[in-house]
Amino acid sequence: MKGEINMSVFRGRGFKAHQEEQQRREKEKEKRKGRVWRFFLQDGEEDVPIRFLTEEPILFYEHTIKTPDGKYDHVTCMGDDCEYCERGNRPSYKGAWLVVDGREIEVEEKKDGKPTGKTKIIKDRVKLYVRGSTDIAKLDRLSRKWGLTTRPWFANKTGSGTSTSYELDRGEPSELTVKEIQQLLSQLPEEVSNHYDGTMESLYDIVEYYIFG
Repeated sequence: MKGEINMSVFRGRGFKAHQEEQQRREKEKEKRKGRVWRFFLQDGEEDVPIRFLTEEPILFYEHTIKTPDGKYDHVTCMGDDCEYCERGNRPSYKGAWLVVDGREIEVEEKKDGKPTGKTKIIKDRVKLYVRGSTDIAKLDRLSRKWGLTTRPWFANKTGSGTSTSYELDRGEPSELTVKEIQQLLSQLPEEVSNHYDGTMESLYDIVEYYIFG
């Protein structure tokens, strides 16, 4: 037959291949349930409210991997014997913070895990703020001068492509209480949120959990 199969979307042939694909999709679904998404700014967004829950970054290297559906995923580099390094995929240096995204979004309402047909507005979602060397240096200066966790910030995106950077404008001093942080963390899986004991160190542990697994 003429033509070529696009191997990035080809999933196999037959019922056995179908069953294997269903199992793969279920595993991915389970992984997403407890996942903390990354904080990203879209082009044109301005003064997006954000709060830092951790003061200093968790540092690591990661690979950017193109997925079968044409999107990109991030995989932490484990150093020696890393399969992605062996394939020639060069890792990037990153720093990660635990933050609260203050944007309001409309989501599908669910009850007992099933859609109700209604929507609701949510905000203050816990996310990972992951940036490269340039932004790590900027955040270092802001932390030393003002303290990242001492106030809200307002994020703006500058540049494009690989030269994208985030600029932060500071708000008025207003620290979160332990109770407020516990309430925010309640959106995470219980085994993760229960790890918080009121200390910054336990928040660093949560970041490491999501970065290193």
